[in-house]
Amino acid sequence: MSNEALISQWYCVTTAPRRERAVAVGMAERRFTFFLPMGTEWRGRPRVRHMEPLLPGYVLVLCAERDLAELHGIEHVVGFVRYVREDGVRWPVAFPMEDVLGLQAEERAGAFDTTRKVKAPKYLPKKGERVQITAGTYMGYFAKVLASPDADRRKLIVEGFDPPRHKTLDVEHLVAA
Repeated sequence: MSNEALISQWYCVTTAPRRERAVAVGMAERRFTFFLPMGTEWRGRPRVRHMEPLLPGYVLVLCAERDLAELHGIEHVVGFVRYVREDGVRWPVAFPMEDVLGLQAEERAGAFDTTRKVKAPKYLPKKGERVQITAGTYMGYFAKVLASPDADRRKLIVEGFDPPRHKTLDVEHLVAA
């Protein structure tokens, strides 16, 4: 037996539709190390946090090459993500450890949890403030707020022109200078 067959690597198991969690339970029962990345979002009324697999139809498993056959014995396992070797044999793809660790770190950091994401408050400059324009013909120019005709627009005097130019722009195209 080669040493390669003894080294544990990450493989991607394909599952029957919506059976990722059942496959993960089967892997746990057989003491395999697995990773089922999950995304979290708000669903329904009233709003309830809901978790779904980030990669529907797939579960990552850490195992040695010699253990791949045992994975087929887990209910709802369909196969593996495979490639065709030079000899024409379809073989499971071994995923780089650092890629899987990176995905795990992103999940722990909340990158796939949309319930935690809070929108930044809208910037609403007041009369007399200096702003920079971020879109349109005057992108990059600085201006002074003259008035607020409504909640989402500001009347400006654009700097750098003689005579000065007056414009009314949406606040989404303005940042504090």
